[in-house]
Amino acid sequence: MDKNAITGLLLIGAILIGWQYFMSPSEEELAVQKAQQDSLALVESKSAEQAVDIAVQEAEAEEALMDSLSQMSDSTRQAKLISEYGKFAPSSVGKNEVLKLKNEFISASISTKGAEISRLQLQDYTTYDSLPVDLIAGDSSKFEITIQAGEQSINTSSFYFKPVKQTDSSLILRAETTNPIEYIEVRYVLPSNGHFVKYSIQSTLNGTGNIAQLSWKETGLQKEKSLEQEKMRTSGYYKYVNDNVDYLSERSNDREKLEQATKWVSFKQQFFALTLIHENAFQAGSELYVNDLESTRYTKTVGGELNMPLVNGTTNLDIYAGPLKYNLIKEYDLGLEDQIDLGWGIFGWISKILIIPTFDILDGWGLHYGLIILILTLFIKVLLFPITYKTYMSSAKMRALKPEIEEINEKYKDKEGAEMQKQQEVMGLYSKTGVNPLAGCIPMLIQFPVLIAMFRFFPASIELRQKSFLWADDLSSYDVLFNLPFEIPFYGMHVSGFTLAMAISLFFYTKSNSQMTMNTGNAMQAQQMKIMTYMMPVMMLFFFNSYSAGLSLYYFTANITTMIQQAVIKRFFIDEDKIHAKIQENKSKPKKKSKFQERLQQMQEVQQQQQNRAARRKK
Repeated sequence: MDKNAITGLLLIGAILIGWQYFMSPSEEELAVQKAQQDSLALVESKSAEQAVDIAVQEAEAEEALMDSLSQMSDSTRQAKLISEYGKFAPSSVGKNEVLKLKNEFISASISTKGAEISRLQLQDYTTYDSLPVDLIAGDSSKFEITIQAGEQSINTSSFYFKPVKQTDSSLILRAETTNPIEYIEVRYVLPSNGHFVKYSIQSTLNGTGNIAQLSWKETGLQKEKSLEQEKMRTSGYYKYVNDNVDYLSERSNDREKLEQATKWVSFKQQFFALTLIHENAFQAGSELYVNDLESTRYTKTVGGELNMPLVNGTTNLDIYAGPLKYNLIKEYDLGLEDQIDLGWGIFGWISKILIIPTFDILDGWGLHYGLIILILTLFIKVLLFPITYKTYMSSAKMRALKPEIEEINEKYKDKEGAEMQKQQEVMGLYSKTGVNPLAGCIPMLIQFPVLIAMFRFFPASIELRQKSFLWADDLSSYDVLFNLPFEIPFYGMHVSGFTLAMAISLFFYTKSNSQMTMNTGNAMQAQQMKIMTYMMPVMMLFFFNSYSAGLSLYYFTANITTMIQQAVIKRFFIDEDKIHAKIQENKSKPKKKSKFQERLQQMQEVQQQQQNRAARRKK
């Protein structure tokens, strides 16, 4: 390692140490931060206490009402309830009960007050800390339906529903009126073949309108190891009947008025979704919103005001409550798979056509997921081997021309205003020898979409969730080789072992490439490559430390494989002496200029004439 390289490393180290020193908070700032954290914890604690207090107050109010009513005569009690609740007086009082439904995939708790789902748990998944995955959890949820019947507005949350029929996986609840043939009935069914809840509501009230309004809200509890990464991938999604899937902002609060008929709306989290799918469509004019939360337990809140058509007083929903597993939800033919962030355009297509099918084949063999990543990486690198070969061949040709390019540079070194002539001569050399200076760039551009596709694929793949490999306990999240006693800005308080390995491999990979550039390019390019050799690994070390361990494992394996491929190409496929001889042979062959080269030469000549005129004017 030369003096410049050592100086570069020392400078980087000095910058990091200086940054840590100057950006470290003072004792006063630490005190303020602690006060803010204590305040946030207090707010969350108070919110939880308030929720409990509200529940207690409601229970006490109901008990007081029941006591008050029990002291009245039957006729007085009935008159009071009718004056306040009209024909729904029989359903205005009661005791809230929780009824259970369950199948292989879902466990649902239904409250008789409002006929709402109070808790919805997945049977086949757990959180990062081994708790059940709650997609609906008590006070964090709201599911209220308002129906207009004549001049009366009926909100389901105000009434107690009586169980009419119940099995292990189905339930019928009814809010009765003073008229036996007028009621509101809610049905829940858990099909045996998937993560669905079938929901329907029917009104037999006289004068029932043709619209029911659903007030919906869900607040997501943290389910993954990295709350920050989970928040970044949580938002509201929706699909118009005649359009593609769209979504609200993932970075800030957002609200969208749904201007067309909407097939479904969804609370999409990193690996799970709670999706309301209407039998026909939510009507235009509905609204959807997402709100970020300053919380250490919750991700975001998604909700909306959704207008549902009533046909003969009935409207039906399918509620998907399950994993965002591409092949699973694609079979439903609803576009639910478009919630999985595989990247836009060509990046997404590469994942769908190449990466996911290959991954599924390997997964079907029952291999360990760490091994699947290694094999998938090798498969892609073998597939891209012709591009790697083309890139290396281009570099070899440029190395063979370097002595002649240096002669041209030396020839025009001290000539003022001769830059254009030098470029023309260099381009002429390329033309005579049949060397394309851009030939090495095009293969790299072809590989770029694959790199981006893999960058999107790993953090979005639920198959890697909670799958361990070596020291990593979850390949879909960051791995921890060891924890730090302090926090490094933009880095964190842990050291990701796979990210560290990836950064080291990147250093050697860029160093190998810089050697080729130093042998083909000019001094400025060589210096730039030397800087990148040291800066890129450091940048990636910071950037990937909190990313998916599977992604870092892929890039590490890809870097090692590429270096091995380059060594094999150099050893067995390329004879640089023959390349040089071929280039010299090409010089003697007549070359017909392409139209592009002719135009380029004409432009260069015009530019040279302008420079000559400018030089004469100065004299």
